[in-house]
Amino acid sequence: MTVYLDTHVAAYVHTGDLTLLSPTAIHMLEAAQSTRISAMVVLELQYLYEQGQIAYPGDQIAGFLHDRFGVVVDSEGVGAAVLHATSFAWTRDPFDRTITAQAARAGAFLLTRDPIIRDNYAGAVW
Repeated sequence: MTVYLDTHVAAYVHTGDLTLLSPTAIHMLEAAQSTRISAMVVLELQYLYEQGQIAYPGDQIAGFLHDRFGVVVDSEGVGAAVLHATSFAWTRDPFDRTITAQAARAGAFLLTRDPIIRDNYAGAVW
């Protein structure tokens, strides 16, 4: 089973405080054979860092997640995911659209707290 993390889940895992995750999310992380983040997650983390909303830049968080938990940055197919995301009229957020589209194209689960994503992507789990 492949599991993608959305931006906030990646940030939560980076903090090490797993109480920020739901029991289902923790179970999915433990059961996953492959855990990934879209390259768009790295970009959104960088955006949040530059706005002062998180303490570490996107590439540093991605590196930590890879080294500590084996999370892979999926940069392949981002262009195709962007094109697929054009059909996601349920949100105006380009990050959410692309991250969800990349998980959908991979036939993977997406761990997210976001209720809009959960209402619109059958593979979204919290």
